[in-house]
Amino acid sequence: MNKKISNVLVTRQPDQSVEFINLLSKNGFYPFLLPLIETIPLNNKPIRKSYDYIIFTSENSVRYFYPLMDSVDFKYVVAVGEKTKKRLEDLNIVVDFVPNEFSADGLIKLYENKDLEGKTFLAPTTKKSKDDLKEYIESKGGIFEKCFIYDTTLKKYPEHYIDGFLVENNIDTLTFASPSAVESFFSQINNLDKNCYTFVAIGKVTARKLEASGVSCVFPEKYTILDVIGLLKKIRENGG
Repeated sequence: MNKKISNVLVTRQPDQSVEFINLLSKNGFYPFLLPLIETIPLNNKPIRKSYDYIIFTSENSVRYFYPLMDSVDFKYVVAVGEKTKKRLEDLNIVVDFVPNEFSADGLIKLYENKDLEGKTFLAPTTKKSKDDLKEYIESKGGIFEKCFIYDTTLKKYPEHYIDGFLVENNIDTLTFASPSAVESFFSQINNLDKNCYTFVAIGKVTARKLEASGVSCVFPEKYTILDVIGLLKKIRENGG
């Protein structure tokens, strides 16, 4: 049986959901906001005073590190994703590199043909970030430093609240932008008929988390909001 694509659950934080919600509405979908994670700033600073590369992997990494930008020197700025790039450019920070694939794999491909011996890297990030890129850079002789500038926590709701929210708003499509949002959702849901919903991931890492949670999902080739909208429209046009 084909699934309906109409009432879309948005699980990002409110300040990061405005564009997505507006685009959903503009394209004939009905968005419903239910944030599943919260971010908390941490009072950490970089160890060094200068780096060859500074890598921003999200809008949050830009937001929380920006007050520290004047405390370090760097040669090149790397942005993962168009939204991260735009956030930096809005702050008049020149972006030198954007990987074709908006993920750790994309960053690894960006550096696979470069001599990294002795090069220094700074990644302002969250405590939950993975070490794939760090391990790769260090395997090629680079020096990789993570600066934990924020933490991601699961937003808690009263028992059965999320179940009721899905039913009351006739939600048929669930969108997730991070593994943490997936974790938050499945830790609080009680009676979910997985076959009644279309699960949409923004990125392969989030898709893998959904699949590990026992659900099939779809995700766009490029990890942008516009591409998610395009994917939803395509599914709707094909009858679910």
